[in-house]
Amino acid sequence: MDKSKFYNFLNQLDSSILLSNILKRTENSFQNVEEIYNNNLCVWYFNNSDERSVESDEFVPVNGVAKDIGKLNFSKYQDGLELTEKDFIENELSHIAKLDLSLLKKPSYKKQVKKYINLLHSKLRDDEKLPMEGGHLSIFAPGAFQLWEVLFEEWKINENSRADVSFIFEAMRRDRLIHPTVSKVNFRDWINETYEISLKKIEFTNIKQSNNRHRLSTYSNLKQAYKL
Repeated sequence: MDKSKFYNFLNQLDSSILLSNILKRTENSFQNVEEIYNNNLCVWYFNNSDERSVESDEFVPVNGVAKDIGKLNFSKYQDGLELTEKDFIENELSHIAKLDLSLLKKPSYKKQVKKYINLLHSKLRDDEKLPMEGGHLSIFAPGAFQLWEVLFEEWKINENSRADVSFIFEAMRRDRLIHPTVSKVNFRDWINETYEISLKKIEFTNIKQSNNRHRLSTYSNLKQAYKL
């Protein structure tokens, strides 16, 4: 996407505030402009597609946005490095939350953005399915690697996360999202090699026990969001 098309599209959407703030952070480097542009639309959709409430000076999404948050998770590859929503969207969320969003809430703009973001998301998922999951198909069933990634980030998995990883293994094995031929040792070794940590052991856990209640709720909600 060249700069002129980028400017024209945002101007057509009547988003001068968003445009000025995007350009402020990209004026010296346009090689990532499409990624930043795409993710700003994701951020706008996140902040505006449903009602929001304010708690402790922070915007809190309610209704469908929180329920459908999994739809905004995607990743891209650039120069051999994986770029996730964390690299772009979180930074934009913190910045755009400070803007006067009431100036952006124009029905025509909202309608166009929602239409575009749905098309964009479908294209990204189709284009990136193989590069994202290609190296992990020996562990995960098709589509399941994204669920693992979100749980990994949500629970901040590290070498001390034996209980969380044990739960994930049992839950995903039960739901056939981890292949039945993958053992606990296989899964542990893959995690240690992929994420360069030293998880020592994965143990059996009953995912329905009371100490796993919160984990099961989080897992079930995310699994439903990803339609797995």
